[in-house]
Amino acid sequence: MNRNEFTTEIYDFLWFLKQKEVGNKILDCGAGGRYPKLGLLAKYGYKDLYGIDISDDSLESAKQFAKENNIEINLQKANMKEIPFEDNSFDAVYSYNTIFHMTKKEIHQAVNEMIRILKPGGIGFINFLDIDDDLHKSAEELAPGEYVEIFDGEKVIHTLLTEEECEIMLKDVHILEKQKKFIHRLELDSKYKFGFLDYFFQKKK
Repeated sequence: MNRNEFTTEIYDFLWFLKQKEVGNKILDCGAGGRYPKLGLLAKYGYKDLYGIDISDDSLESAKQFAKENNIEINLQKANMKEIPFEDNSFDAVYSYNTIFHMTKKEIHQAVNEMIRILKPGGIGFINFLDIDDDLHKSAEELAPGEYVEIFDGEKVIHTLLTEEECEIMLKDVHILEKQKKFIHRLELDSKYKFGFLDYFFQKKK
């Protein structure tokens, strides 16, 4: 079993979907990879599933997963800074472990786009990297809170945010719950910790 196949945060998101009784049309912003989270939503009866990702390889992996598991997912290449769907067109939207790979300006654009495509009363979930995450602070700092590292020869950005910064971006929605958590990966023999800020919200009606 791959650890990334199941995440408690997605189950929390699923709980809010069930509690608020929203519809079936759901968008994953950053939907690629070997174990697309949309697969879990399909397992629990959601049928009108969409996903966007900027990586061709990640999209291909997600499509292969959907094919092998007989799941219908509408996947396409797109950037969450400019989501290619109309206003008020989705019952729910989420971004898991994706949005913090952009600059603060880009994150703000992406959050605005996610809120734009949500129907009034729709449910959203975004997880950000917390400012107290110290795993990435040894990297080069491009701007306050924005760090760049090299992975497999490519530059990867990790942007760390304060609660205040997150909630300024979410000022026009109703925050249902926020979770602040820190994770020490002891198996990595690391003194560093991952810090996350998870927000579950509802678009105002």
